[in-house]
Amino acid sequence: MEEIEEFAASEMLDLLQVRLTATRQRCGLLGFKALKTLVYSEDDSTGTSP
Repeated sequence: MEEIEEFAASEMLDLLQVRLTATRQRCGLLGFKALKTLVYSEDDSTGTSP
């Protein structure tokens, strides 16, 4: 988890190995943002979700 928390958007763009325009960078980083959201989301340990 610590490795994911320290992973930067610029590193993700480097892994894509494709030059993206500023607009397409948002598309290229969509998975990265989803992963970061998952990592930083609160853990629902109460068990009250539907």
